[in-house]
Amino acid sequence: MDIEELWRKGRVSFIIISLSFLYLMSFSWLKWGDLIVDVGREMYVPLKLFEGKILYRDIFYIYGPLSPYFNALLFKIFGPHLYSLFLSGALTAALTAFFTYKVSRFFLSVFFSTFVTAAFLFVLAFGQYVYFGNYNFILPYSYSSVHAAALSLGALYLFFIWVKDGKYAWLCALFCALTLLSRLEMGLMLIFSILATLAAFSVDSWFKLVSRLCLACAVSALTFILFLSGKTVLQKSILDIWIKSTFPNFTFTGWLSGASALKPNLIVLLKNILHYAALCGIFYAGGYALGLAKKVKPLFGRRCLFFLAASISLGAGFLFYKRFFTYDLQFRGLPVICLAAGAVSLVKRKSGPEYLFIFTLSLFSLLLTSRVLLRVWAGHYGFYILVPGLIIYYAFFLRICADILKAGTARNFFRSAFTFILVLFIAGHFAVSRYCYNRRTLKVSSPKGSLYVFDNLRERGLKDLLGFLDENTEKDETLVVFPEGVTINFLSGRENPLYYYSYHPVDLAVPEAEERVVSEMRANKVDYVVLTQRMTEEYGYPVFGRDYAAKILKYVSENYVLYRQFGPFPFTSGEYGTALFKRVLPEGGA
Repeated sequence: MDIEELWRKGRVSFIIISLSFLYLMSFSWLKWGDLIVDVGREMYVPLKLFEGKILYRDIFYIYGPLSPYFNALLFKIFGPHLYSLFLSGALTAALTAFFTYKVSRFFLSVFFSTFVTAAFLFVLAFGQYVYFGNYNFILPYSYSSVHAAALSLGALYLFFIWVKDGKYAWLCALFCALTLLSRLEMGLMLIFSILATLAAFSVDSWFKLVSRLCLACAVSALTFILFLSGKTVLQKSILDIWIKSTFPNFTFTGWLSGASALKPNLIVLLKNILHYAALCGIFYAGGYALGLAKKVKPLFGRRCLFFLAASISLGAGFLFYKRFFTYDLQFRGLPVICLAAGAVSLVKRKSGPEYLFIFTLSLFSLLLTSRVLLRVWAGHYGFYILVPGLIIYYAFFLRICADILKAGTARNFFRSAFTFILVLFIAGHFAVSRYCYNRRTLKVSSPKGSLYVFDNLRERGLKDLLGFLDENTEKDETLVVFPEGVTINFLSGRENPLYYYSYHPVDLAVPEAEERVVSEMRANKVDYVVLTQRMTEEYGYPVFGRDYAAKILKYVSENYVLYRQFGPFPFTSGEYGTALFKRVLPEGGA
């Protein structure tokens, strides 16, 4: 079997993608996550389930039950260790890469599908663009998010197979159900996109798939009902967090979506679209010039004109990219691209099944990006929101825009030139990630695994805290970290006996939540309290104990004494500080 046959069958693609995956795993090894923000929940909740607690009833959680129970199963098989979580993330990244390639093949060639999959790995799966290393697939801020991204892409792939061959309807419905049980809103967006496609394209035998999707929804709903049985649990978990934190307080929602800076973000979006249009114009002109050069009779003159036209067009495109684009602006126009791709697919609905697939993927991508509508980029939540959108982005330029050119030479040049620009974007993203990974040099070790973090005052203080807890407290003593930091509990092996383990304004949005925290601290006689300088200005309430949670801090100040301080006292300066408090024993009592 020659190399061309191996390439056509995807064998070479598998090798390229696998080597990219292994390189990125090795390059970023143990340099994921954060010691305070978000990711501690992904360690601690599966641990509690592993120990026999029941989700929602005994421990707070805002997503579906699939991911924490899956990770708890890995804890049971491999032990409650960070490596078990790394395995969960690596499997999810590999599965997402597989489905990214498979879905891309409905629109693109083997080469470009391989290219898209490599872009997913370098830009999204292993990207690190902010201080907190939580926005990657290996140790993410939310395993529910990355699991839902992989499962939803798998469901779309199976849906496309069903449209083409009438197979795998049950399997498609199963993947939809699993997506619902990972992240409910993503599952609903997925099913809506499939149903909208069935209606818009008048797909034959639609009832067969719809009936199975209805069953998938029913099973998912029953699962949630079984978990969320009882008014107390229901009021203090998913529904209240979604309703009472999202709608009354738009601070975080507005910042995340870009709505809080509506005018400047709209201007950036418009400029981004115009810049892409100009870039397309440059490469269209280059392709047209190459077509004219092809007509020149003398071979030497033809080659010179080819080289000259290609060089001028690529050079102009490169200069335009350097002048008007940075890595973080690559996807700002994605919502408009999704709309354009969806509109083209409707116009060309009779030209082939691939346009049905483009419509479905465009709609689903648009719904997902609604959360970051005016601030779409690969960082923060974009690392999983952008997964289906990445495929549409590449398909739009390498398929839809390229197909406008009828001549093969012009079309091939356009694709090659745009690939050159897309390589520059990938390089720009990876340069930032490499910068961040290379500076995570401080190793924090524990019996449950190690992580490399930035070597600065914040991380050194938290490392010292873990060392102090290990040497000066007992394993069976309890510890609560305010306002966030359950990673400290996981790594130190000290239990947090409370229902809540994170104490942001969004977590305490339920009116009774703060009273419950104080009541449970009193009832459980929590031994130690840690106060960390975790600012929460993104929610509109920056300082714990001053802008919110005053009752909790009052209880701590009345019942605990300062035991050890690491850095400045929290919230008293611009530098990060951590304070450890010990419970005051009543006179003559325990």
